[in-house]
Amino acid sequence: MPPLAMFWYWLAGGVLLMIAEVFVPGVTLLWLGVAATITGLVLIFLPDLALEFQGLIFAVLAVVSVVVGRMVYRADNNTPTDHPTLNRRAEQYVGQVYRLNAEPVDGRASVHIGDTVWNVVLRGDAAAHSGDHVRVVGADGAVLVVEPVTPA
Repeated sequence: MPPLAMFWYWLAGGVLLMIAEVFVPGVTLLWLGVAATITGLVLIFLPDLALEFQGLIFAVLAVVSVVVGRMVYRADNNTPTDHPTLNRRAEQYVGQVYRLNAEPVDGRASVHIGDTVWNVVLRGDAAAHSGDHVRVVGADGAVLVVEPVTPA
């Protein structure tokens, strides 16, 4: 019985890496599996290629496929959306007017929005009191930046 051709090891390793991708977060194993599979396909046509060259082919293909894969995913992740503040809840409130719940202490207070109490910080040296209306002008993490609304 002839020895098992080396390309089968590369093809099986590539398929196993791609299957492992399902169970591991990220997409690196997918690209390593692609590189191993391509290495196996090269060995179908060049069966007597030395093991050192097989490793070199795999290493080069692995680096290239991971770099190209990351560029593809990064480019796909920057697609514009019709809801730019969808998962940035604090930014959804910019421009809205709310009433302060309590007297500001050191420029910090809170407002009630829906069923949530949000911490706010007054912009600059603005002065406000409990019950005053403030407009949200920005967000710093989970803290809303507000300024008093001047009565018209």
